[in-house]
Amino acid sequence: MQIDENGDVTVSIIADDIYSQNSTQRYQITVTEAEISILAHGVRPHKALTAG
Repeated sequence: MQIDENGDVTVSIIADDIYSQNSTQRYQITVTEAEISILAHGVRPHKALTAG
């Protein structure tokens, strides 16, 4: 996990490649400070996603 000067967080995962023997793949996702803020404060569910 890495946090840059803007507060953006990057998470890297290294996993076995299921298609190539003895090989790995690297997956990376970056979440911006604004996205983290939205997640931290919660978001009202979208009407289409609610039951009923």
